[in-house]
Order: sequence, then structure tokens, then C-alpha cells
Amino acid sequence: MFCVWGWKPGKKETLLPALERIPWKGRTAYVAFDSDLAAKPDVQDAESRFGAHLAARGAAVKVARLPQGQPGSDGKAAKVGLDDFLLMHGENGPRELRALLNAAEEPSPPEAGTMKAPAGEIDAVPEAAAFLALTDRDKVPRLRFWRGTWLWWQGGAYRELPPSEVRGRLVDYLDRSYFKLTASAVGNVMEGLRAKARLPHHIDPPAWLGDNAPAWDSTDVLVCRNGMVHLPSLVSGRADFLRPATPRLFAQVALDYDFQADAPRPDAWLRFLGELWGDDAGSVSAMQEWAGYLLTPDTRQQKILLTIGPRRSGKGTIGRVLRAVIGRENVCGPTLASLSTNFGLWPLVGKSLAIVSDARLGGRTDSQIVVERLLSISGEDPLTVDRKNLEPLTLKLPTRLMIFTNELPRLGDSSGALAGRMILLRLSTSFYGREDTGLTDRLLTELPGILLWAIEGWRRLRERGRFVQPTAADEMLAELHDLASPVGAFLRERCNIGPEYEVQRGDLYEAYIAWAKEHGRQYLEDAVGFGRALRAALPAVGTVKHRTDGQQVRFYGGVGLKGGTVYKAMGWYMSQPAPARRRGPRRGLQNRPASRPLWPSRPRPWPPTRKPSPWPSSPWATAGTPLSSRRTHARRAVPLNCGGTFGAASIASAARPPSSSGRNSYWNGPHGYGDINHERHQAPP
Repeated sequence: MFCVWGWKPGKKETLLPALERIPWKGRTAYVAFDSDLAAKPDVQDAESRFGAHLAARGAAVKVARLPQGQPGSDGKAAKVGLDDFLLMHGENGPRELRALLNAAEEPSPPEAGTMKAPAGEIDAVPEAAAFLALTDRDKVPRLRFWRGTWLWWQGGAYRELPPSEVRGRLVDYLDRSYFKLTASAVGNVMEGLRAKARLPHHIDPPAWLGDNAPAWDSTDVLVCRNGMVHLPSLVSGRADFLRPATPRLFAQVALDYDFQADAPRPDAWLRFLGELWGDDAGSVSAMQEWAGYLLTPDTRQQKILLTIGPRRSGKGTIGRVLRAVIGRENVCGPTLASLSTNFGLWPLVGKSLAIVSDARLGGRTDSQIVVERLLSISGEDPLTVDRKNLEPLTLKLPTRLMIFTNELPRLGDSSGALAGRMILLRLSTSFYGREDTGLTDRLLTELPGILLWAIEGWRRLRERGRFVQPTAADEMLAELHDLASPVGAFLRERCNIGPEYEVQRGDLYEAYIAWAKEHGRQYLEDAVGFGRALRAALPAVGTVKHRTDGQQVRFYGGVGLKGGTVYKAMGWYMSQPAPARRRGPRRGLQNRPASRPLWPSRPRPWPPTRKPSPWPSSPWATAGTPLSSRRTHARRAVPLNCGGTFGAASIASAARPPSSSGRNSYWNGPHGYGDINHERHQAPP
């Protein structure tokens, strides 16, 4: 019970610190001012404001009116305070006070604006904490600041909240207690609110917040409108599979309809799938497993669903139904071209599914960037996402990609990695001219049943551990590989693959040019681009060098043309081992003693008396010997395939006998080494 005037510190419109420390919530507070209250309007206003402050802190406020005292000599009633009232009644004071409290009444509300304090008195951090406490549920605030964005928990998921919305709610809160709010005052509280509501940057949804987290793995929880469903508990038959939704589960994906464990069979949906694929049970099973794959944030399969079919073949209906099953707030609709732009990845943040409804690529779109983005998203790679007027984010996107198109997309990828990420479904029936315009509405009425159908696909995919490509689309999948990597198609049609094969680089490139023109390709790679694409399509290919006619010729190892001959590589052989290579810096031959000739078995004296070398700076200048002449020894035989036009010419060159002078043409060059015995360098038999 209070009967004091000084309940606030000076001019500040707040309680004294001693009063602030009292836990008012749930208590009854009686306010009793002196009996002359009726004659003093300012005291009446103070009583109203004091009662309002206590009520704002959770107290039940009552006002006890003290009676007037006896009239004095001047005829005016004497002022009576609470202590005077107790003295007047002596031993009956407590009983009379109880009767006075029983007759207490509600305080009158304060006048508008009288409760507010000036905005300059705002203490930013406590006010931010008090505002955030109003959002608590299950001992966790529903308002969060995470990775530069505001999130608000509603409907089981944390959705992005515009900063203007947060600022507006904060202004409404501050306006109840302060007047003359300024942008700087509100901004200070916003900064404090960011600090109080922050979530650590490293947390990736879904994740449990706070202590005493449930035993459920957060990645196995499906949030619906009526609660959280633990999928492993559901499919295993345990009773405790559904619990109330809570903001302690930091999730950005939630379904906007109820889960029904006893939902009826979705007959219309199953009949629709039967009309699309007929007896192709493999495609229906793949679609069911894909729908289950979308229910959780698990992206370890690293797959993209590509559905190809003619116009009016049901692609749009499949997309609309899956969008409703997953939840419209959890799906985005980019284009392939938008993925190549600066902010093209931003719409995918926090989305479970991205549907490219009609894949097309124009001539101005950089298809290589599109391929890079598709591989990075499906491959669970961290990506830096540019955001307008916000700091970039580096994160792993939990988004699955689903592409619908009327024709095979031409996405160049020599390695074939993108085509290997695809699950291809083929639609062959067109309903053009006999469309059912009410089909989608009928299918959407079966959402709870379709959800159970998708959960069964999730269970089957989890048990098997991988997707199975339907055999009905194998031929089209091979065409997709050929479109993505023409060099890969050339290798499959015209080449043998294996470590025992070799082919000259120029011959293989000429064969590729002929094959490409035969297939009507207009844009051909140059020799360097062909080599890069060849190594991407066949990583085991290598480069092998052989010497013929004194020239080094480069071959591709590990690949050969079909129809060619496998034979030993050309090369010159020495009758005795070459001397060991000298270690350390080379020395000029002018410093070599006559007792240590370069060729120990050479019959002629050292040094030779020949005309000088054209390379005066060479350490071999005094001897007049080209540096490469010492590197022609010990050529080993290597299996080689030189099919095509190269085979006959090269074999003939390898088997060519020495010239009439008995010397190799290289040694008969302008530097005059005609007297070197050719028998040491004869061709292999």
C-alpha cells in the first residue's frame, strides 16, 4: 500500500528504483493519497499516472479514499493522511483500514499524453529487451536477427520480415511511453534490438535453439500447420510422431495445411499419373521419391529433376501440385537466364524447391555460368549470394532444382557432370485440345493424401539410398549427354578407350572435325579447345611424345581411333646404354679432358674438327654439337594406335631404310655430322 507523493525520480516519468525492483506482476496494490486529493488536480493526475505505471507492470491497482478530518477554527476540514487515520481510530485502526480497503475502487485513467516521457530519456538496451520479451513463446523470442535479415516465427517457420515492419512495430511500442520520438532515438533502440535478437551467423536451419533440445534430428522433422511430424517415428509406427510446433525449432520451411495420418487415398492424383506414364512404373516411382526428397532439407542425393514432354502434357499440373504439397512460401520460380545474373541466387535463399517452368536459353545468356550455378547448387557447394543493399552471404543453398521443358536443353559441359546430375522423366502424351481445366483444383483437395504418398517415397528413397533412373528415358538421357559434350559423343562413336591406345593429336582432331561436320555441327572447337574438352570428357587421357625423322611428335595416350592399328611407337634405339646424366651445373666441352670423351666408344679422336655451331652461347659450342643430339638415346617401345590416315604414313616413315649415305637425315643437316656411325641409331626391326 502506498500513500506517497514522491513515487518518481524528479521529472522522469518512471518509478523510483526501489519501486522498480518489486515484482508487481500478479500483486494487488492499494494507493491512498491524503484526503485533500479532491481539491488538488495535480495530485489527482499524479495518482492516475502512478496507478497506470503499476498496472503496466502487472499489478492490480485499487484506490482507497481517506475521509476528511474535523473542521478547524477556519471552518475548513483538516487534511487526513494514512497515519492520521490510524491514530484517529486507535485500537480499531486496523479494522477500519480493512474496511477502507474493501471499499477501494479502480483508479481513474490518466489524461492522454501525461504518462509519456521525452524521447531523450530512452534507455535503448533495456527498452529493446522489454520489446523483445513481448514476443516470447516457449521461452524463446519469435523475433530474430540472422545474417543481416529480420525473421519472425509464424505458422511453424521463421519467415523474413521487412526492416520497415520491425521498425514500425517498435515505434508503436515506444510511442506508448515517450513523446517527440526522433529517428535517432528509434535507431538507437533498433541497434539494441539487433544485438538482443541476434542468432549466430554459423547456424544453418533447421536447428534446435536453446537448452534441452528434443531427441529428434531436426533434419527429419516436417513442420505442418497442426504440429511437427517426426518422419522416422511416423514410418516406423511409433505413436509419438506429432508434437506442437515451437519457435525453438529454427526452421524456414513449413507446410500451410494440416497433417492427417488417416487421410484418404489420393485416387485422382494416382489416376492422373497413370494417364501421364501408363505402364511406366519406374517413372511414377521416381516422381514419388522426388516428392519425398523435397519434404526435408536433406540434399545429399545431389540430383536435379528434368521433365521433358510436348505441349499440354501435364508438366504444369505436376509443378502446381508439388508447389502446393511443399508449401507456396517454400517454392520459388527462377529462370535459367536469371541464374546467370548478379542477384539471381538471392530468391533461392531459404527455399526448398526452385521450379524452372519452361526452360529456355537465349543467345545473350552465358550458358557456362548457368551450368556452373546448376552444378554448385545441386552439389551442395557453398555459394556467395549477392543481395541488393545488403552484405553478401556465403552459404549452402538447400534448394532442389526441378526443370520442365519441351525440348532437351543445350547446356555445354564437356565433362558430362551436369548430365550425370539429372533424373530425366519423359512425357510422351499431349492433351492439347482436350485439356481438363478443373483438374488442378480437384487434385489440390487431396493434399493430405498426396503428402502421405510423398512420405512413402521418402521412406523408399531413404532405404535404398539413391535414385533410380527410369529406363524409359535412357535414350533421351544419352542424347542429353551428347548435347552437353559433343566430344564425349565423338569418343563413344569413333574411338577406342584404354591404356594400350595412342593416336597422334592432329589426326584425332581431324577425325573429330570430320565427325562434327558429318553431324551438322556449325560451331567447332579449335585444337586447343578440343584438347581441353577431351580431357574433361576423358580425364585419363595423357600426352605421349615420340621422335620420328628427328622430330618430336605428340600423341594422346589412352585413346585411339576405331579401325586403326595398334603397333609399337616409332623411335631410334642405341646399341648400348646412355651415360648417366651429370648432376649439378653443366660444363663446357672445352673443359672436358681428352681422356673423358662424350662418347666412350667413339672411334674418332676427340674433339672433332668440324665447323662451329650456330649457337655460340651453348655450352657445347666448342664441340659444335647441338644440345638435342645427346637426347636421342634409349627410346623405349610404347604400344600405339595410329588409326585413320596417320597409320599408313607413319608406319612407312618408321620402316624407311637409312639414306644412301648410310646416315640419318638429321645427322646430315647443315651442321655436318655425317661421319657418325648410323648403326647406333638404326630403326627397330
